[in-house]
Amino acid sequence: MKNTYSTQNKVRYRTHIQKPKGSRFTEEAKQIGPEKVGTVPIDVHKDKHCVTICDYYGKILKDEFEIPNTLTGFQVLLSCILEIIDKFKLEKVYTVMEYTGNYHKNLANRLREAKIPVTFVFPNSAYHLRQGQLNWSKTDSIDLCAIGQAFVNGWVSSSPPLDNFYENWQTLTRARRNEINLQTQAKNRITNLLDELMPGFQELFGNFWEHNAPPVILQLAHSPKQLTCLNRSSLLQKLTQAKVQKPGDLADKILIWAKTSIGTSQDFPSKIQQLNVEWQRFLTLKENIASYHISIAQYLAQNPALLFLSIPWINVPSASEYASEVGHFDNFISPKQITAFLGIAPKKFKTGKVSFENGHITKKGKNQGRSAVITIANNLVQGNDYYAPLYLSLIARGKAKQQAKVAIANKFIRNSFRMVENSQLFEPPAWTGPTLKNDPISKLKDFLHNNTNDKTLIEQIVAQAQQTLDTILKQNNCPQEKENEVIKQIPQPSKTIYRRLKRESIGSNVVFSRIKPSNYKGPTPIGNVLENMVTSGKLPSWILTGKGPQYAQLD
Repeated sequence: MKNTYSTQNKVRYRTHIQKPKGSRFTEEAKQIGPEKVGTVPIDVHKDKHCVTICDYYGKILKDEFEIPNTLTGFQVLLSCILEIIDKFKLEKVYTVMEYTGNYHKNLANRLREAKIPVTFVFPNSAYHLRQGQLNWSKTDSIDLCAIGQAFVNGWVSSSPPLDNFYENWQTLTRARRNEINLQTQAKNRITNLLDELMPGFQELFGNFWEHNAPPVILQLAHSPKQLTCLNRSSLLQKLTQAKVQKPGDLADKILIWAKTSIGTSQDFPSKIQQLNVEWQRFLTLKENIASYHISIAQYLAQNPALLFLSIPWINVPSASEYASEVGHFDNFISPKQITAFLGIAPKKFKTGKVSFENGHITKKGKNQGRSAVITIANNLVQGNDYYAPLYLSLIARGKAKQQAKVAIANKFIRNSFRMVENSQLFEPPAWTGPTLKNDPISKLKDFLHNNTNDKTLIEQIVAQAQQTLDTILKQNNCPQEKENEVIKQIPQPSKTIYRRLKRESIGSNVVFSRIKPSNYKGPTPIGNVLENMVTSGKLPSWILTGKGPQYAQLD
């Protein structure tokens, strides 16, 4: 049975038992000649690297040796590779290394600068190759053999590294997420301390964490007893300096609460000290997060992911987290590849008569990217007029909440992919209601005003975003005319009934089309084909009846 998978309503067939990226190296080796292709398995470590050099068939051309993780070590490796190329007349050499933390990155970058192809093996692949040999030991020599076998078997990744733009953007979004988590922990500790020292204090303010009054009051007192000793005029003066709205009403409200609070009159200097430390930590984290927000917005203003801000209930941080983890959308042919890349594609199990299509999600992709898209789904189901009804309909059909959110995340991935591919703002398919899309520039401007008072910086980022948005939307002008021009240049097929054309790129638009020859009269019924073959003697007559001399009757 052929192994098929569908992309954009077209059925494709596997042409090789290896995975597509792995079989690419096989095709290259076939064109060059396997005897002229070399492989350099590298087992990466923190302080040193273990290396061997062999040909495409696995014959070792240079015995295992070690190099330090320094520039000198790289120069030794490069000289050995050049020596083997000259000695055995190799035309191409691939280096293969295992993903090992961050230790492989510098060596990989140096090899790329030297124009030597670099491929990577996932540790899980090397592990299974060792187990497949019934070898339960683990040494550097065994790992080198497994890494080399992974390349020959096509178990390698040729994914290009993130460029400097996406790597910096991703670093900022991850650092911001880490600060958010630390801030949440600080908030929880502050809440617990205030509930013990000053019960009911947080309820005096509408938004406690964004209000200007709490920092001022906590500098003056840490218990209701201390607040009752304050003079109303001094408290009013402090609130006025903090630019609090209606400071007189708030001062009266605080003093009334202090007199009626159930808080104990005992002093807890250790807890007061902890409260001061946690509050300072919270304020520092708040400043750090605002700084990260500005930097993230600068990157988003230069990226096609700016289109995502046209989706209601998607903000700058969530759009940035998702886009920075996915990277270049041009690296993906279809949204299904992104769902597999992030690990939210459902598992499939099929053997014999047992078939289970929609299992749990794989969770084998990027954890940060999967978390980002699930966060987006959590936002969308809260109030987006397009996604929220879909979520409620899934719940009504018996889906669990988390399953429904995963479905919404997949829906968002498909829609966002089409937005970038077609260079258009948010326009839900088959939507007949009022316009849902937001203005990305206005949303970005409001976000910047909430994080900085530097008007010059805000104007620069907004101007860059407007320029980026204008450039993207211009690519969407007259796409049909461009498609027709490409189709006219494609020769008509002479023998095949249908021919799938190669992927043609028009700006950010991808065109797939099928062409019928002019003399095509439609498909021939399978029954007529079998009758003709039986008549010509190419098939026995029992094929038509299902009753053969040595065969049971076919159902």
